[in-house]
Amino acid sequence: MAIIDRNVSETAHLPNLHTSPGKAPEAPPAGEQQKPDTDEKEPGASFSPGKELASEKKQGAKEQDGSLSDFSSTWKSALKPGAAAAPEAALSRGAPEAGEKNAKEAPAQLRQFQADLKKELGPRADVNLQMEGAAMAGKIPTTSELNDLYRQIRDDKSIPWEFLGEGCYARGHVAADRLMKAGVNVGKLFAKVDEKELDNPQSRLKAQNKVSKGSWWYHTAPFVMAKDDATGKVEGYVIDPSMNRERPMKAKEWVDAMWNKKFPIDVDVNHPDVYEPPGKGEPSGPAPFSSERFKSNIEHARLTNGDYTDVLAFEKEKYYKLHPPQ
Repeated sequence: MAIIDRNVSETAHLPNLHTSPGKAPEAPPAGEQQKPDTDEKEPGASFSPGKELASEKKQGAKEQDGSLSDFSSTWKSALKPGAAAAPEAALSRGAPEAGEKNAKEAPAQLRQFQADLKKELGPRADVNLQMEGAAMAGKIPTTSELNDLYRQIRDDKSIPWEFLGEGCYARGHVAADRLMKAGVNVGKLFAKVDEKELDNPQSRLKAQNKVSKGSWWYHTAPFVMAKDDATGKVEGYVIDPSMNRERPMKAKEWVDAMWNKKFPIDVDVNHPDVYEPPGKGEPSGPAPFSSERFKSNIEHARLTNGDYTDVLAFEKEKYYKLHPPQ
């Protein structure tokens, strides 16, 4: 089963993977080849197909794709184990009672974070607090403490941070697990193209490094409320070494790094158990945190990271053959 990037020109032999979020494309019949979809191709993409996943043994539950333009949920769904037992996560909270509205119970810093981010991003961004029940339990670290945690997560070789084609949901989930085990407060941010713009291939969040490129309908990463060492102000910091290798990013900086402001977006502030956003036309809204839901996706996230780590190694090898270090 091949991993496929649809932004490159060398895809004449690959199946058409154009899809909408929440709907997996059908694979071509055995032996039949389809012409590649071209409406989202972009010149100069650095990723090309070439790594076969040993994923047939991992058949399991249905999973939705996180990237409209780079990979198909056909391949992602094949990775998810149907009944894999995830290891116990050292969660610092239990599932809150349903029906408790976070608008009343969320810490003041979290409500202020939502309000500030909405103001900073401007009228084309809608920032939604999607947490129901008690939110963001755990220690509020100092920024120096968070920087130490960030470096540990960045340097974890099992998380392919440099691979931008797909897999933010898996990278972010394992990073959130590390943060919760460290006892700090954790949420997740989901930056999403507005639903009305999903059929427009120009309306995409984008990022690129020297070996990989991403073009997404959504991107996600964990965030932590931390106290500035110098000022004492509590603010939200995004933990996403795929976007910045050096340090946590403030939320506006993280969004601005991938959004050109030419189309509307939604930014959802979620509990860390949310693995991916709902697809087009699917219901969404605040929900309580569920430790079981969080743990149910850990094994899938680790398997996905392992596969994409292999792909990243392949792409790096190819890149450095063409661009030998000086």
